[in-house]
Amino acid sequence: MNEDILRPGALDMPNPPGREKEMKEIKQMIKEQRHIILLGARRVGKTSLKNAIVKTNLEHTIIEDDCMNHRNINMLFAHLFAYSKHIKIFVSSVGKKGKEELGKEREIAEKTIKKCGCEPFLIENIADPDPPSDVEEKNIADSDAFLLILGKEDSENVMEEYKFALEYKIPIFCMIKGEKDDGRDTKVIGIIKEIQQNNTAVYKRYSNGKEEEFIKEFREILNDSIERKEKEWRRERIERCMKDEWRITADKFFESVKGQKNKFLFLIDEFGELRNDANVNFDDLLAYLRAKTDEPQENVLFIITGSENVFTFENQKYLINFDNFWVRPFENGIAVEVLRIMLKDKHLDDKLLNKFIEICGTLPADIKLFALKIRRKKKINEDDLIDITNELMKNRELIRVRDIFFNSLDSESKKFLEKIMPDLPASKNQMKLLYEPENFDEILDKISEYHFILEEKGGVYYPISSLLRWAIIYKNDINRFNDLITKI
Repeated sequence: MNEDILRPGALDMPNPPGREKEMKEIKQMIKEQRHIILLGARRVGKTSLKNAIVKTNLEHTIIEDDCMNHRNINMLFAHLFAYSKHIKIFVSSVGKKGKEELGKEREIAEKTIKKCGCEPFLIENIADPDPPSDVEEKNIADSDAFLLILGKEDSENVMEEYKFALEYKIPIFCMIKGEKDDGRDTKVIGIIKEIQQNNTAVYKRYSNGKEEEFIKEFREILNDSIERKEKEWRRERIERCMKDEWRITADKFFESVKGQKNKFLFLIDEFGELRNDANVNFDDLLAYLRAKTDEPQENVLFIITGSENVFTFENQKYLINFDNFWVRPFENGIAVEVLRIMLKDKHLDDKLLNKFIEICGTLPADIKLFALKIRRKKKINEDDLIDITNELMKNRELIRVRDIFFNSLDSESKKFLEKIMPDLPASKNQMKLLYEPENFDEILDKISEYHFILEEKGGVYYPISSLLRWAIIYKNDINRFNDLITKI
């Protein structure tokens, strides 16, 4: 069996088991051009659904970002901007396409850059009333790379463009025609020496022999260099954007996608983590995103995931143009079948599998964690229930599950869960007998309606994660833990 499938984390599968209905509904919503918020508890499978969308969607150019990795609003828009915009490469202005000393190279550079999926800028292609130097400066500042082609002849334009690229810290890739510098203009030699001594550019030389030979070499070097440097150029664009205020970057992003033919699907994981950006008011972000997504843009769709309900309560006025799509834990019967699929054994006894589900619960990531431990055993029986759960504790895996859920909670909420979780399921009145702080109702609403750690059914509250419950019991009362496990 492929144990990569069972490692803790998202199921990276085109059709996550047990989620056929959800996938069908999400695909229909995408088809109808509806922005979506995937809401649900941690470890419930939102990221698995997102991964499945990526694997099965052939219509859209998909750009992903995980806010958990940076918790920075400007970084989000810088990333989306850098990866949705075509790489723009400014080609230095020596000669014209097909004419003069380097005209053939300019012609080939334009075709090669386009073939690599990038956007070439050649000044002779642009009809602009502004002075050439202004056009050069503006477009070099807006480029991701500067292709500097050097031959023998001097060009004031090239010298000026080279300085602009240095000033705006635009990555420079230099193509030098000929292996020797004999016969070159002194200013051209000066640029070459500066590049060599100060590492101001990456440079390659190509032959100045027969035309078909040097053109072939030029094309191959340029193609290989673009493919190798593309990710680096995007990272450098992100770094430049990070120096701006977030609205400037966000405006650039939305303006960039507006004029493109591509149909974009932006998948933003753990959007609620952006509340941790101390430099930006989260409400300002929500209001901005609402305004921008209200504008008619047929080529742009957003799918946002959240493990905390940042779109309810005081934030309900925002993003009402997004559809909330709830991702819930499996029903017991589906959880049993998912465990069977993960184990790739259709002959396991239902009674035994139900007992495993009673311990590990019905969250997909928790089932997956348990399945890995089961799979490692040659023979599975009821005694393995205790062994596996104890093994998870000894390896601190249940403690890590606890940390995942507790990470974003305040101290009052943590204390509340420590007190009441071991005795769940329970009603409100039963919980109040266990622990009743002054703001009981407020805390209960927070951990059930906002953080999705408890789920209410018919007046009774259940833990979303059974493994979280076991982790708390183990930490607080190991004897009770062993007693409860043996009674299942």
